[in-house]
Amino acid sequence: MIAHMRQPLSIQFLLLLVVAGNVYAADRPPAKSIRVVFGYENIGRWEQNLTEEIAQVLLEDKRVIFHTEYVHLDVEYTSSYDVYSTLQQARPNDADAIIAVRPQASSFLNPWRDTFSPGIPIVYLAPSSGMVKSDLGSEIDAIVPSAIKAAARDTLELLPKLLPDLEHIYILSGAGAADASYLNRIQSIIQEVGLQQTIHYLVGLTPSEMSAELNLAPKNTAAVFGLYSKDRTGRLFRPDDVVQLVSDQTDRPLFGLFEGYLDRGVVGGSMTSALLYGRKAAELTLAAMQEAQRIAHVGSWQMGLVSNYVTWAAELYDMQGLDPRVSPPDYTENSRLFTACIF
Repeated sequence: MIAHMRQPLSIQFLLLLVVAGNVYAADRPPAKSIRVVFGYENIGRWEQNLTEEIAQVLLEDKRVIFHTEYVHLDVEYTSSYDVYSTLQQARPNDADAIIAVRPQASSFLNPWRDTFSPGIPIVYLAPSSGMVKSDLGSEIDAIVPSAIKAAARDTLELLPKLLPDLEHIYILSGAGAADASYLNRIQSIIQEVGLQQTIHYLVGLTPSEMSAELNLAPKNTAAVFGLYSKDRTGRLFRPDDVVQLVSDQTDRPLFGLFEGYLDRGVVGGSMTSALLYGRKAAELTLAAMQEAQRIAHVGSWQMGLVSNYVTWAAELYDMQGLDPRVSPPDYTENSRLFTACIF
């Protein structure tokens, strides 16, 4: 590995032990860059809560920075590849790890990981169920599985207890690829639970059309909102906005599976937590970056020229056979551990 010294110092060292050491004029070492990719542009409360929690975890480490990208991605359309390629060329390609959120980003980035993110850990947050079961193709990647099945099961089992006279359950969903992914999982839970009520599906209807259908339904009806990001015409929506629009136009009880639907007219439901998702994704991302160093057998160290204080990555401790609980040597002693060639 090659270590670069900031100007005006221009001597470069090739560290023969495959240890990358970066020397900086300030005491603060360089930050690791983490990119959070949403494969859609409709930002709602769920996305805001998720991002805030990721930030809270990552920014506990002063050497980590992150930024978010909201870009429409669909693995079935070549235009998504062109858009992402253009974006990749326009921005600095300096990410040390990526968090791909929901099926839109996960299903797109996974097959193209060697093109857009070679050697970079990717944490797939709530991807499609097919990705959970399949081989990711990289041992440095990780998955935060969706909790939608558990939320759907708990909600569907709760409905007859809350509404003893319930005879009809309407499942409301959008028509996008991600919407369909969540709907498939809800349908599988419905089959497993074996509900006695009649199940109806309203998929891809506009919010007004959904409200009209619910108003025509019998009084002993309840509705459960899955994910709604796109209607059948391709128009994009924020899911929590759709919930609000429908609840404003019907008096049928609405239940939700995402916490972003709270205060939008739903009366209850077992809901997935964006905060828990965000914390787990951030923790796995930090661990994945360490694992990437371990697999590559590459360690790193940084030093502040003012304090002469050296910090080591976990893998470097292992390479040197030292206890990570012990502070690393200062720069004078640190430099004796490595053989350097000037070129």
